[in-house]
Amino acid sequence: MASWHVITGGPRSGAGTLIHELAFRGHHTVPEAARIHIDRANTSGVTTRKLRKDEKKFQRDVLALKLEAEKGLPRRRIIFLERGVPDSIPYYRNSGLPVHEAEAVSKGRNYGTVFVLDHLPGYTKDYARTESEATA
Repeated sequence: MASWHVITGGPRSGAGTLIHELAFRGHHTVPEAARIHIDRANTSGVTTRKLRKDEKKFQRDVLALKLEAEKGLPRRRIIFLERGVPDSIPYYRNSGLPVHEAEAVSKGRNYGTVFVLDHLPGYTKDYARTESEATA
């Protein structure tokens, strides 16, 4: 069994806050791929709005980042990931992408534990979190 533990939940569930706290306490963590993708784009002068204008490309790029990140992780090390590869399935569905693409690469993922956090009240958008509260 893998020593990787996924922390997931919808936007505004506290997964990012929990990942930051685990990193602060010295644990090996992997932050959310979507936010990494957005941060990289923003740094190079591409706005979040422009990046997400093509939501299908955005979701495919995020899934590719997740796969690349997991490929380089040691299997036996305890690692906490903010979202796992299967998290792309509902995003594919919401974006109108063929869900089977995300399902195919999600099969065989062997996470030690998946912690699903509940939605917290007080949804707030930020530079990366652009979904409506209903979508979240």
